[in-house]
Amino acid sequence: MKKPGVIRRAPKYLLAEAIAVRLTTEEQTTVEQYAYEGAESRAAFLRRMIMLGVKQHKRNLSKTKS
Repeated sequence: MKKPGVIRRAPKYLLAEAIAVRLTTEEQTTVEQYAYEGAESRAAFLRRMIMLGVKQHKRNLSKTKS
């Protein structure tokens, strides 16, 4: 596996307080692998996945209201 370049991190002043998330060992391994491959921190990867999920959830809600 090719080693990524610089890991991107969001500046701390942009973010609110930390939120703890419990993952199974398998889930944690998956998160770490995707974060590594995308050259981003685990937190940045999880933040992006959460926001994608929120976006999809909003879409699903709007479909059920129609």
